[in-house]
Amino acid sequence: MNAALPPPAWFQGLPATAPQHFALHFFAALLVLLQPLLAAAGSAAALRERLPFLGGYLDELEATLQGLPAAEALPAWRAALGAWEATAPAGLPLRRLMARHGLASSELTLLLLCGLVEEDPRLGALWALLQGEGREALEPALASSLDLDTPAPPRATLARLQALGLVQPAGARGWQAWPALWPLLRGDEPAAVPDPSLPWCWHPAATVPGLDELELPDGVHAAAAALARAWQAAGPR
Repeated sequence: MNAALPPPAWFQGLPATAPQHFALHFFAALLVLLQPLLAAAGSAAALRERLPFLGGYLDELEATLQGLPAAEALPAWRAALGAWEATAPAGLPLRRLMARHGLASSELTLLLLCGLVEEDPRLGALWALLQGEGREALEPALASSLDLDTPAPPRATLARLQALGLVQPAGARGWQAWPALWPLLRGDEPAAVPDPSLPWCWHPAATVPGLDELELPDGVHAAAAALARAWQAAGPR
């Protein structure tokens, strides 16, 4: 029996930062779409001609893949990403999100696919190419045909992501990520006021009153102080 091949060393030396982690997972999500997009367009040249803005993304992927055929790119990218994550801090936002809710890497990919237009509005054209004009959000039928390998069927995974407050319905059939969530996934400081309709909420640290400003019972004060120390050590969950 042949030993498993080691993962490509593509990401060794990249900084272990939240934006870098997000970028690696974001490009993994784009790779999931690469084969269907090539099939829909007919060729790589036709895809670039039809969606010129996509050229920058494709150039970056090709520079990393170093000539690896598109059909072999996704598993190699996943392996290289897993090797990078093995040495990355546990406090990165995406790692905390995955650990908190037990999300598999493939489920995170589905979440990022739902949020493509939050990163670049032009990427809505990918859904139009794959699903038809006017359908610019990921639909369950397409999700079920993609190489996602989620633990549960994509439709069930989308329902779970909705229950967690990570995605919401978009239009008649599609799904999108909550816009207020996207900066947190990227590791950015959120600019928007928290949406009270969400089942989660983010408050920048500067807006939270200090413990000495609050009148609390001793037990609650001690518990809040312990929570603050935990957040300082590992970040809010």
